[in-house]
Amino acid sequence: MLEKERNPDVLAAAVMTLGVIATAETVALLERLALGKVRAPVASSTAARIDACRALLAVRSPAAMVALQHVASEADPQVRSAALQLVAAASRRGTTTIPAALG
Repeated sequence: MLEKERNPDVLAAAVMTLGVIATAETVALLERLALGKVRAPVASSTAARIDACRALLAVRSPAAMVALQHVASEADPQVRSAALQLVAAASRRGTTTIPAALG
C-alpha cells in the first residue's frame, strides 16, 4: 500500500496510523520506510522517512527503539538527525524502553 500511495498527506496519515497499530509487522514496515527501503517516489521522500521515525517513536516498544537506532546511522543527514533527536527525546522523557545495548 505504501509503495502505491501518491498523495504525501495520505501517506503521512497512513504512516502515523501504523505507529498506533504497533505490531511487530508495523515496526518492521516502518523501519523499512525510515531506511528508504520502500521503492516509491513519495514513500522514499525525506519527509515520509522522517514521519516513519516519528511513528516508530509512537510505538514505544524496545523493538521500535532498536529500529529507530538503526535509522540513526542512516546516510541521509536529515533522516539521521531526526532519528537521533527522537531517540534523545525518548530517553529524556522516559516514555520508551531503550535496550541497554543502545543506551
